[in-house]
Amino acid sequence: MANLKYETIQCLEELFDMQSGYVLDFSNSSFQRFIKGIIGIDIYNDKGYENYCSKANKLRQIFETESNSKVVKLISALINYYEDYKLKNNNLTDYDKKKIDETKKAIKDLEQEDDEKIIVSQDLGELIQKISTRNAQFREMALDEKLKEVGNLIEYLLKKNGNFITLNYDYISLGFIKENDVKEYRKKIQCFRHSSQESLKERKKYTENQKQFLVEVGIVMCNLIYNELS
Repeated sequence: MANLKYETIQCLEELFDMQSGYVLDFSNSSFQRFIKGIIGIDIYNDKGYENYCSKANKLRQIFETESNSKVVKLISALINYYEDYKLKNNNLTDYDKKKIDETKKAIKDLEQEDDEKIIVSQDLGELIQKISTRNAQFREMALDEKLKEVGNLIEYLLKKNGNFITLNYDYISLGFIKENDVKEYRKKIQCFRHSSQESLKERKKYTENQKQFLVEVGIVMCNLIYNELS
């Protein structure tokens, strides 16, 4: 079940006019294709979704049963669709924009929470070994997935009690890596840790060679930080 806050759910209900039983201008078939294309769920045939109900109730069911990552991905796509829908009809109001911004912030927080839960649920030593030794599981990942793994691990290592710690990188790396280098690296790969439309667009700015370079640099940083903290 996704950890959507009540306020976020109410905002989505209002934006998508779900009280009517509909969701925006989707027909049953177009809504089915949309959701299948975004999160791979057939809302009329997959297990647990066989019972017929309104499109709004199908969406509520997804909110109640699917993971944070799937729900975040779907909401992000629906928000983008909503903005295009409103702009096409020339009636995107300031109130709409306010609600859209609130929703985007809420799902960004939810996505961050999901990433941290994934990291915490695994053994830290196992994660370090997987990444630093480039084991078979890590090697088989796509570059985007590798960068997500590296980025999540760095964030987890540096975050203590809700705040990010600082290390004397200049000293422990003999001057090759400085604190600002780590901060800039974290900014660059932030788009690989999230699946919003903005993040997906940002990823496309990097070539495959640049992504590979970021992976190698990230592995060095993971080892550096872990060894210093151990």
